[in-house]
Amino acid sequence: MDAFSGVIAFDAPAPTERLAREATMMLDGLRSRLGSTEPPAAHGLRRTAAMTVIADDRAAVAILRHPDRPLIRILTGEEADGPPFPDRRRQENPPAPRRWALWLGHPLAAAPPEALLADPVLALLAAGSDFAVVAWDPAQQTLFLARDPLGYRPVWGYRHANTLLFASDPAALFAHPAFRPRLGPEGLNVLFALGPYRPPEHGLLEDVFQLRPGTYRLENPAGTKRGIYWSLAGLPPLERPVKTEEAVEAVLPLLRAAVRRAAGGDVTAAFLSGGLDSSALVALLAEIVPRPVETFSVEYEDNERFFRPTATVPERDTPYIGEMVRHAKSRHTTVVLDADALLGALERSLWARGLPGMADIDAALILFAEAVAQSRRAVLSGEGADELFGGYPWTFDPEARALAAFPWAKNIDRRLQYLRPDVRAVLAPDAYLRASWQETLLELAPPAALRALQATPDGGPEAEEARLRLLGYVNLTRWGTVLLERKDRMTRLFGIDARLPFLDRPLVEAVWRLPWSLKVAGGRPKALLREALAGIVPASIRARRKSPFPKTFHPRFAEGVRALAEARLRTPEAPLWTWIDRDAFARLIATFPNPEPFPWFGQLLDAPGWVAYLLAVDRWLDALRPSVRL
Repeated sequence: MDAFSGVIAFDAPAPTERLAREATMMLDGLRSRLGSTEPPAAHGLRRTAAMTVIADDRAAVAILRHPDRPLIRILTGEEADGPPFPDRRRQENPPAPRRWALWLGHPLAAAPPEALLADPVLALLAAGSDFAVVAWDPAQQTLFLARDPLGYRPVWGYRHANTLLFASDPAALFAHPAFRPRLGPEGLNVLFALGPYRPPEHGLLEDVFQLRPGTYRLENPAGTKRGIYWSLAGLPPLERPVKTEEAVEAVLPLLRAAVRRAAGGDVTAAFLSGGLDSSALVALLAEIVPRPVETFSVEYEDNERFFRPTATVPERDTPYIGEMVRHAKSRHTTVVLDADALLGALERSLWARGLPGMADIDAALILFAEAVAQSRRAVLSGEGADELFGGYPWTFDPEARALAAFPWAKNIDRRLQYLRPDVRAVLAPDAYLRASWQETLLELAPPAALRALQATPDGGPEAEEARLRLLGYVNLTRWGTVLLERKDRMTRLFGIDARLPFLDRPLVEAVWRLPWSLKVAGGRPKALLREALAGIVPASIRARRKSPFPKTFHPRFAEGVRALAEARLRTPEAPLWTWIDRDAFARLIATFPNPEPFPWFGQLLDAPGWVAYLLAVDRWLDALRPSVRL
């Protein structure tokens, strides 16, 4: 696992040893919740992560890095971009620097702390698309924090009185003795009405924040200063007409360059689902590496027996994976997951996020990453393509195009019916959902234009382009962050450096400005990307319908969730029953393992996922015991 955590004492100097101990305590707390993150040794990879602690009388940070391919780079003082601490003794016992900066991820240029503070916009734009950074300047008593443009790598913080905690993972914050969890009305609405999605910067708990993508933050004794260095809203659409051929000629070289940057000369592996996006990365990676690409995919126990096509999961991946493996001549590994392992990984996936997440979908990625980490430390992955090129089914849903609500949040009324009536009356989640949605759209659309789009169901080509642009904005800045958080946490847990070429900033900037009438021409998802990949991936994969990350249909998973839920029903003092109608919950699980269809979040989460999510909420509340303000 690669992670960091730290503490700043703004009010007065503190013993260096105490601050160092507190920073280490935060990482130790994270690790204790996660259990083992070291898969069995294989292929000669070393498994023991090394701890580094840097401290002075105002600030301390603890850094955990995997020795094979560390995802965190440490820069001190005037040190230039380069490998941190090549000597292992120095790595474990570094001298206390005057200034330091930590770069998490895969920055193209990692600026030292003085450059970040002198010109943050210049330094952050030079860093590329895959990073989070924290820097400390003791002379100015200033902590600098920033995230990449699209929100892949995380930075979390908690400021209360004159103490500031910061970390790569929220569960590390929870382990500090000064942390006081408090849950207010907005956090409860996010938890029960919006989650696992959270608005930008929202940390569920009061005083907890996550940096918004494309922004930086300066913390010092006087308070907080925020800045924006990049924003989609600042990139206007092209004003001239663009033909498909011209767009293809622009997009394909940018995608090839993005793959080359992400591969970095030493990445020879990729995740493969048999879909358009992952297949494109495998094919383009195969063009530039000197040996066969290694590919990895997920399958489930007895999936050929229990798989059921749905509107959003129309078919199995297996035939397309096989076709792409033959086409690219890759060395392929299929990781088969069973229902019992998924059930067993639910707890660890909760604490990997640090917050209730996507239940079995998160658990599946944890198990997949654990298996891949036995042989590979860096892979390419296809996140971002659906958001950027228009691949999600709701992009073509008339209800979603009416711009009335978050398009991935299905069956909201049914979801809210599980709240206790008194809780629903106090929280007013319906009003909160409407306000949060309008606030999101107003980041891109002027109020008058938005009112016109929402009042008129059609309006001609210009209105249709404006609707698609708004949905694309929401997908990239809201929905996409849920999936990026999942990919970062579940892979970084095992030291995997998952790189995302479709979120390469030059590619994003160019494609975002293109007309949506080209990207989804003829009502075809990702039409432009399909056209650009002609002759690169097999025709059957270019024509394939969108299919999300695979899920299990095995009844043993639903039966296992029911058993967990029944055990919690026998615990009347469980925190969940403060908020959730216990009788309604009991009626739902009585229908397992064959409940009525209940898609409630995205393309995959259904009734078992809803129950598993609520059980995660219960476990989270039980562990943190937050005070509540209504």
